[in-house]
Amino acid sequence: MKIIGSSHAVVSSGYFTLALLMGFLVSATCGFCQEKNTPLVFNEKYGNQVINETVNTNTLFASQDLIANGRYVQRRQGEPDSKYEMFRLPIEIPMAERDSVVRPFVVSSGALLKVTSGTSTIDGSGESDFSVSRLFSLTGGGGAYVRLHERFFIVPSVSLTYTHLRNEYDYNNAYSQSVLQTLGGDFFNWNVDLFTYSPTLRFVYEGPIGTGTLKWVAGFSHLLNDSIHATSEKIKVDSATGFLWNRLEYKEPIGVKMGAGELALRPFFQWSNISGKAAAGLGLVNLFEVGADLMSLFKDSRSFFSDIYLGASYVSGDSFEGYHVGMGGHF
Repeated sequence: MKIIGSSHAVVSSGYFTLALLMGFLVSATCGFCQEKNTPLVFNEKYGNQVINETVNTNTLFASQDLIANGRYVQRRQGEPDSKYEMFRLPIEIPMAERDSVVRPFVVSSGALLKVTSGTSTIDGSGESDFSVSRLFSLTGGGGAYVRLHERFFIVPSVSLTYTHLRNEYDYNNAYSQSVLQTLGGDFFNWNVDLFTYSPTLRFVYEGPIGTGTLKWVAGFSHLLNDSIHATSEKIKVDSATGFLWNRLEYKEPIGVKMGAGELALRPFFQWSNISGKAAAGLGLVNLFEVGADLMSLFKDSRSFFSDIYLGASYVSGDSFEGYHVGMGGHF
């Protein structure tokens, strides 16, 4: 079983979907105001497009080990900073011995995500508008490690996530109060409940190299989001996101004991590729992460954990960078 703890991060750019929600809708509503014959569906199209990108971005962050738990800040030139706080607690419980040919497991997790963002006024006068979005999700699923070779596994799995996402928007200037507030309840200040169905396939290699152990994981997850209830009749979430990743890590004992455990160093590198609606929402495709964990390995079967670790990493991508410090462990 594995469990991941908390961490902290600061991001300079990249997570802007929620903040841009107003920007897209301003363009749509301005076009509608200038062209009286433009049908209302013009607004609905843009609104649903951005809301789907927002939902896909949120469910990706809440269901995948893409970004560490913590607090993030997006630096935006000419606009208020966007900030979000995320906590996710995943647990994987094996249902058979480690040396079994087929080792089933069950997974569960809970996630909380809060995003705050703002948008400056069109003419630069008045206060910026302010938006807060909150997400709560619960995930359950399962899969199996299938041993194809002594050190090579294929790992199919599937999970189902329930998510409640709530948006609260403050109209702080004359334009938003006279124009955007007419869309309140449709594309602002809404609640959405949805299910995310996510099949995943991983390939895992783990074997000794020198005095340490090399582990390689390659996987792909497909997130299918479908709303089951929304407070706005104009919101319909039915979209998908793809997540591909490769991860290399090397665990090397350093010959130092701490209590009942033996210390080891685990440097790692991960490349992730995002596609679909979340890629449009984040404004990036590739993410790179490099870091290391200091681990305490417990060989005593009476120990509650088989290992615990504390580590840090640096994350970078297209207009995106940050770091995190976190802790976790395996049962």
